[in-house]
Amino acid sequence: MLAALRRRLWLLMACLTGAVLAAALFAACRMAQGQQRQAGSAAFLQLCGQLAQQVESGAALHSGQLARFEAQHALVIRITDNGFPVSILGGWLEPGEKAALLAQAQGQAPAALPLFGAAQPWLFQANGQSYRALAARIPMARGACELLLLQDLAAEQKALRWTALTFFALFLGGLFTLCVVSRMLAGLAVRPTAKSIQRQADFVAAAGHELRSPVAAVRANLEVMAGASPPEAARCRAAALAETKRLGRLVEDLLVLAGADAARLRWAPGPVDADSVLIEACERFRPLAQQQCLQLELQLPEAPLPPVRGDAERLQQILAILLENALRYAPPGSSIGLQGEAAGRWVRFSVQDQGRGVPPEARAHIFERFYQADPSRTDTGHYGLGLSVAAELAGLHGGSLSVAAARGGGALFTLELPAAAL
Repeated sequence: MLAALRRRLWLLMACLTGAVLAAALFAACRMAQGQQRQAGSAAFLQLCGQLAQQVESGAALHSGQLARFEAQHALVIRITDNGFPVSILGGWLEPGEKAALLAQAQGQAPAALPLFGAAQPWLFQANGQSYRALAARIPMARGACELLLLQDLAAEQKALRWTALTFFALFLGGLFTLCVVSRMLAGLAVRPTAKSIQRQADFVAAAGHELRSPVAAVRANLEVMAGASPPEAARCRAAALAETKRLGRLVEDLLVLAGADAARLRWAPGPVDADSVLIEACERFRPLAQQQCLQLELQLPEAPLPPVRGDAERLQQILAILLENALRYAPPGSSIGLQGEAAGRWVRFSVQDQGRGVPPEARAHIFERFYQADPSRTDTGHYGLGLSVAAELAGLHGGSLSVAAARGGGALFTLELPAAAL
């Protein structure tokens, strides 16, 4: 599916960019050819002017200059002096071919020839060749001369074809480059989707694996209850109830992560009193800490903490995950620190324990889903989702969650949240 999507994106980008490139190069080619034609027309008029000056001066009427001028510039010249044609010997065309060509051009010339300064050139075809022509009348001291001048456009058309071929080669080279770039861009565009699909597949596979264990435990206990004695049935019922609670916590964590992935996680943001959040979390977990022979210490600054923008219930959920994690790893008789402090535009909540800490190699993965820093632990009440849920909720609030080594040993988890604008 992704391969087909990548091919479609590749073809779409290549076609769109190729069409734009073709339109741009076509317009540039037409402009370049237009400039070549204008330059050829200007050069032709300049040649006409030179010939007209020679005719007016009489220097070209009875000399071999006309033949040389004709051959040098691929011209065909006919001059009529007071109704008598001027003979031009040694031209570059055969006399019969030249006469036929001049006769055909004469048939397209105006009946009344304009003066040379007002004459305009025109194009015509003869024998499969293109020519540029100009017919004009040149006043003389003793009458008038009629001038018919033709120019073979074979060289100019060859230059125009070379221009077109050059732009076509540029198009092919550009199209090849665009295809390569489009393929790379299509791969880059599909990569986030591929990662998302792979992430979802991994998530579903891991979730299914984790759900299988508590479901199997509940089923086994219920099957045993069917024919068990009352004491055994009570034990199985308690075990099944414990498994359903574990299953409920796992489902809640999975729903949070799924909602975060789909950007549909429900929360009610607003100004939240940071001191109240810390005090409430401390009061909730202090009895649990005392049951485990642990001391939970709350440290607040003398000045009230600035409020943060967020959801009070979600913030309590983050602190609960961090405190539960600390209670799991803190050794009996140690203390757990819960602290709040203001740092400029940010408010920091930190939870510190005196346990074994998080190894440096595990800190980069500690917030990944289903990750266990210590795979040898057999605590089946946790699935490696708590810290990933906390990290997702921290990002939802525009903050971050990090872990570091605490002074004197242990782990220090820090939740950093932006202060609410007052």
